[in-house]
Amino acid sequence: MLHKWIVPSNFSLGLYVLQLTIVITMSKYLLTLFCALLTNVCLSQESSDRYRDLSFYCDVMINADDAKHRIYAQEKFNELFTDELKTDSSFYKDYGFLKWIPILENDDKSFRIYSWELKLDNDQYNHFGFIQMADGTIFKLENTLSELEDISYDIISPEDWYGAMYYKLEEFEVNRKKQYVLFGYSSFSKFNKLKIADILSFNEGIPSFGQEVFKIGNDGTRGDVKTRLVLNYSSDANVSLNYNPGLKMIVHDHLIARMGRLPGQGPTQLPDGSYVGWKLKDGMWNYVEKIYDQVSKEAPRPNPILDKRKGSSITGKKNK
Repeated sequence: MLHKWIVPSNFSLGLYVLQLTIVITMSKYLLTLFCALLTNVCLSQESSDRYRDLSFYCDVMINADDAKHRIYAQEKFNELFTDELKTDSSFYKDYGFLKWIPILENDDKSFRIYSWELKLDNDQYNHFGFIQMADGTIFKLENTLSELEDISYDIISPEDWYGAMYYKLEEFEVNRKKQYVLFGYSSFSKFNKLKIADILSFNEGIPSFGQEVFKIGNDGTRGDVKTRLVLNYSSDANVSLNYNPGLKMIVHDHLIARMGRLPGQGPTQLPDGSYVGWKLKDGMWNYVEKIYDQVSKEAPRPNPILDKRKGSSITGKKNK
């Protein structure tokens, strides 16, 4: 409705102009406010739709029986999640609804790590992930390594990643710098599984995996200093790898070579019931040969393979 302004003969022209200016300004303000509210409603609906789709595809890519459905869902999820991480303030959003994806964050909240595992057909697996910095920078983790022969000695970029689902991140102070130890898991193959302890570092803001800090013995040869710990063990065994704050060590099962019991498996690695550790000293993780003395005559084969958390995934979440 347009206002009709009557200007009396004795009415100040300046006051009239002022009133007209106020009306126009208020109209512009109300229009801007309306547009902003409408935009927020649209964005909120868009975010809600995206979160719904992310949750759906995340569930399908992990739990669908058909490999084609899992692979298709992973492609859609990866596309949507990449777009989501590029949105403003995504670093500070809560993605807890993606219950099949571990989300790790360092103490000062300067970066996050997202990683997940996709089962392909014929007991083959692939891995995906992102490192997201607080400033919005995103590094895609690309699972391109097919051979594990030299993985214990390599320093690896995000583009040449070996592939794992990380379940824990620990921080340590080494020479006044932060050292990040990642603990990861890979279903890997029909007969063998992997657990990995790796060093994540940043050089001028660029992440890399691996550092020559895991030391066995004192002769300094290549075989005695590794860039990461890689436990390659039988898929029907239960192997632990984690940091023990009470012992102040990285602790894992001691593995021994044995013939596998699965049809067609051949030689494999199995835990013997004892434990070994790695203790941080002078910037190096030094091997501790024996922590507990109980050694079994037969290598134990407990089930399920993901520790003692029956009915749970590697991340501790309940399976459906």
